[in-house]
Amino acid sequence: METYATFLPIDRRLALAAGSDLPDRTNGAALFADISGFTPLTAVLAQELGPHRGAEELTRHLNHVFSSLIAQVHLYMGNVIGFSGDAITCWFDENDSPELDPATLALACALQLQRVMAQLEAMRTPQGHVISLA
Repeated sequence: METYATFLPIDRRLALAAGSDLPDRTNGAALFADISGFTPLTAVLAQELGPHRGAEELTRHLNHVFSSLIAQVHLYMGNVIGFSGDAITCWFDENDSPELDPATLALACALQLQRVMAQLEAMRTPQGHVISLA
């Protein structure tokens, strides 16, 4: 079952699995990524499919997009720490990559997220409307 509201960041999962404590403070860089275009997509899907089925289809689209973005965050040694609608908040911890600057990793990841979104940008609705995402 894919439920992003209950997503547990990988650093928390690893600490729980190892029985380790997490520090109460850390240094790093935050990345907030908001996907533009989901509001128009929501409206079109609700109009075409009705509110219930439209919400299901929107969730399917969000899951596809978020899966692609989360994979990139993990490649850049980041952790997704929160979801809010069509946005994700990520953390790049200094301790996860002491030899690499977390701000540099977050910036490189942000640029990669834009490249991924460029590949996913056109969402076609069941009635053929094309909604651009970025």
